[in-house]
Amino acid sequence: MASETTFSDIRSGYSISKSYNDAPLKDRGRESFITWFYEEIQNWPYFKDYFSSLGSSNHLIEALCHTSFEHENSNLKFNSYERLEFLGDAVLDLLVSKVLLSRYPKLNEGRLSKLRGALVNENNLSKLARSLEFGRLVLLGKGETKNGGQEKNAILADLIESTIAAFYLEQGIEGAEAYLSKLTSFYSESFGVDFYDESHLDDFDSKTKLQEKTMALYKEHPKYLSKEFDNGEFEVLVTLKGVELAKMTHSSKKKAEKILASKILEQKLYDEVKNAH
Repeated sequence: MASETTFSDIRSGYSISKSYNDAPLKDRGRESFITWFYEEIQNWPYFKDYFSSLGSSNHLIEALCHTSFEHENSNLKFNSYERLEFLGDAVLDLLVSKVLLSRYPKLNEGRLSKLRGALVNENNLSKLARSLEFGRLVLLGKGETKNGGQEKNAILADLIESTIAAFYLEQGIEGAEAYLSKLTSFYSESFGVDFYDESHLDDFDSKTKLQEKTMALYKEHPKYLSKEFDNGEFEVLVTLKGVELAKMTHSSKKKAEKILASKILEQKLYDEVKNAH
């Protein structure tokens, strides 16, 4: 008879979700899951510095719980991170705005707003989350795990925001601010540029840059067409002079538009218009 998997048998390096899906713990209910979760998450090399102060908080579990995991494990009665991500997005905007007002007293509101957008956009947050190996922590359903959800930019960026919300709910604005300070310090050390540096504006506003490019080439702006699905996601399509340039599905229409604009610029997909006419 095969021996049963125990906490210590679960290999570090797996994402938490894959370990959970592979283990017999799956059928043991909420309390066993909580015990397993806090045993396993301590294999993450940054646990002590970042999450240990939260204790055995259900907010942390839910901050790392993707909708696919919630749906496949409804017996555990954990909500996905979507509501926390909604709160964390607002808290992050507030805290970043506070720093920018102090750091750049001469910048006007428009410039401050663009800089904040550059700092908290999906690409920048996912870059930070990936460097901290957040993909190891996220709880995903089996299908999303097979699809590489632990490496998707949208999911990784969401985890930054949802974990900020967990700190806010557990420790108030001071706790969220201290956590964000650790994240931004790690960013600065890892990438050699201050998280709040004004230079981030150079890599932002892809929609404006694409608009300028297409106006110069074709005297026309790109069009962003969207369709909402029953699950709340959006399919966004970018066209120019009737030619389809790129499309994707995303939980946020605005984020999808920015991602697609960046892709079109990087891959020079606007040249497809020349080829079609």
